[in-house]
Amino acid sequence: MCIRHRHIGPSPDVMVWDAIGYKSQSPLSRIDGTLNRARYISGVLRPVALPFIRALRNLTFQQDNA
Repeated sequence: MCIRHRHIGPSPDVMVWDAIGYKSQSPLSRIDGTLNRARYISGVLRPVALPFIRALRNLTFQQDNA
């Protein structure tokens, strides 16, 4: 017998941010709530992206607008 569970109701939203490079990866950042410009800068770019970028050489930053 095959039993398949089905979720009924609103699905939880989960947003994460990550950066990858050749042989490198930034810490995975969980973003709670709505992400706007100010929260992106204060919660992702400054604490996570900039330290990751500064640690690498010959970097090309590409934003995918996801």
